Amino acid sequence: VKGILFYTVPNVHDPKYAKYYLLTLGLATLWLAAQAYVMTICLNYLGCALGISQIVMGNTLGAIGTSFPNLVASVITAKQGFAGMSVCQAIGSNTFNILIALGVNWFFQAIAGNCLFGSRSSVTEWCHGCFMPTGFQGSCPRAEGYAFTGAPGSILGSSLVVLVCLAIMIAALLCTKGKFTKYSAYTFILWYFLWLAYQILASFAVMKPICVAGDICV
Repeated sequence: VKGILFYTVPNVHDPKYAKYYLLTLGLATLWLAAQAYVMTICLNYLGCALGISQIVMGNTLGAIGTSFPNLVASVITAKQGFAGMSVCQAIGSNTFNILIALGVNWFFQAIAGNCLFGSRSSVTEWCHGCFMPTGFQGSCPRAEGYAFTGAPGSILGSSLVVLVCLAIMIAALLCTKGKFTKYSAYTFILWYFLWLAYQILASFAVMKPICVAGDICV
């Protein structure tokens, strides 16, 4: 991968290629998208072969693979003395993922219209939209005659978790007067592993998913 990038993306640190910075940015973005797509496909097949659900694969290897570059960038900028940039980079990247990455995806899905329902059951019909915001395993939550089962990792449930994490971060900043301490770090890490353990246990039906308001499953 490093060799391919070396020979296909102009190195703007070289003075003779400095003027091609826009081309470098565009090619780097295209390669990043291609590698993310390949990683997602590989994780999907790996999870299928090992009998691990897509939720577990996405919350573990998928999340780590896509967030690790952000972690490295934050550590580098923090060591260089740009603590504010480090924090803003972490928050800004996730804001971009939620508003743009998901937003663009849903936008084109809304334009496309319908998707075939029945991949998980014998019901075959067309319904509006392919996403399961309330955590149902079926694509058409109101399809008559289909037995629904709550599933962890729904869109609304995940959004609720994000809001709770944001509240914890703000509370930590208020308690430490705007400074991140090691106790704040311990709290964040502990919260992540508790949430990850719940997702794994709920995905393997060891425990029931936590559903709010009846059908919004966390």
